[in-house]
Amino acid sequence: MPFARIDLIQGKSPAYRAAVADIVYRGIVDILEAPDGDRFVVIGEHEADNLV
Repeated sequence: MPFARIDLIQGKSPAYRAAVADIVYRGIVDILEAPDGDRFVVIGEHEADNLV
């Protein structure tokens, strides 16, 4: 069960977050050969000064 954690600057649209999650998921399936449909992605948003 692959797990991806994505941290973004706060304020991205739901469509942007979904697109990033989809791209990361495709990479996990295509490159790491994880089972298709085995998707566990968590997106955290942070204020800009909390990401260095």
